[in-house]
Amino acid sequence: MNFKIRGPDFFDQIEQANRVILEMELFGKPFFHEPLRTSKNEILGNSGVKKMLEQDNYRLDLIRNENPVILDVGSHIGIFPRVIKKQIPKAQIHSIEPDPDNFQLLKLNNEIIENTFSHRFGIFSNNSSQTLKGSNYNSWRSTLDVNSNFFREDLVGTDPFTFGEYKVECVTLDNFAKRYEIINVDLIGITVPGEIGISILNGAKELLTSRNPIVSIVLYSNEVKIVKKYMNSIGYSTLDKPRGMMHTFVRKKV
Repeated sequence: MNFKIRGPDFFDQIEQANRVILEMELFGKPFFHEPLRTSKNEILGNSGVKKMLEQDNYRLDLIRNENPVILDVGSHIGIFPRVIKKQIPKAQIHSIEPDPDNFQLLKLNNEIIENTFSHRFGIFSNNSSQTLKGSNYNSWRSTLDVNSNFFREDLVGTDPFTFGEYKVECVTLDNFAKRYEIINVDLIGITVPGEIGISILNGAKELLTSRNPIVSIVLYSNEVKIVKKYMNSIGYSTLDKPRGMMHTFVRKKV
């Protein structure tokens, strides 16, 4: 394999951590993953590319701009950015991921595609430092430790979330947009475990009401009612039925 595009110390870090990283092809370009924590089937199957393409659960079909700006909150290792680029090649993508292990792979995968930027932050209701707990079973389940109720057995089973604990910088989406001088946003995709959707949206009120982006967000059953009430209060309405756990909201421009 050709490693010229990788960071100079990336594979040294991988080796020291005894992690196994495999390369596969995704839409004609290399894509890296850690098979013990994210299987090839998870990338390509019903929880990954297949759902994003066949169900269009993020609702990319609603985007009318040929050069949209898309915020991918909880970007994991960068599956959604690849789907975006396949559907909308000229999109500008900001991938946001707090988990340090996921972020290494996200950055590696995003370096291969143009106009795609990787940011290591947690997104929350305020700018703060929070603890992130890593899932022992699935890397996409790593979550901010701000909602102890999330760790109940009916949601997470016997997962102890002891893979790792990390302090991460958290910012609001409003602050993130200002920090990186992002003026227009066409779509915000939010795929974040922890039942913290309302906290993320509370920190994005200025962005939502001034830029009117489409919002596609994964919601657990406990979150649906409160999130819908909040989104309705700022002029958003639900679009169609949810596609799986993904709910899409649109706002009438005023």
